[in-house]
Amino acid sequence: VGHTTTAPHASAIAGKNNAATGDGALVLGGESNVAGGDANPHGTASGSNAVVLGGHINTASGYAASVSGGSNNKASGFTASVNGGVGNEASGSSSSVSGGRYNTANGYYASISGGGWNVASGVSSSISGGEDQHNL
Repeated sequence: VGHTTTAPHASAIAGKNNAATGDGALVLGGESNVAGGDANPHGTASGSNAVVLGGHINTASGYAASVSGGSNNKASGFTASVNGGVGNEASGSSSSVSGGRYNTANGYYASISGGGWNVASGVSSSISGGEDQHNL
């Protein structure tokens, strides 16, 4: 109900008030989720082939980025992923956050497995859990 699709080959299926705005983007269920988004800092369209699979207020705006549920999560990096939790963000290229809350993986290939308020900003940095850990 109330879905928006504005790009070629984009789909928003099931759920409520979802938007698929990137070329080939997909939102499957949930509420107020977005796959696609605005232009990135280099002025090219972002969100092509991005996927959001349920949850609430999640955004996948990076190329081939994905969010697999949870709430208020963002995957904005190239091929970045967030797999649940609350308020997590994967903004580095090929970065990932597997869950937890308010974690940020903004380094290239950075990963956070869980916990809260962690930041992985170094290239290939990782944090396996805990709270308020910073891996630069």
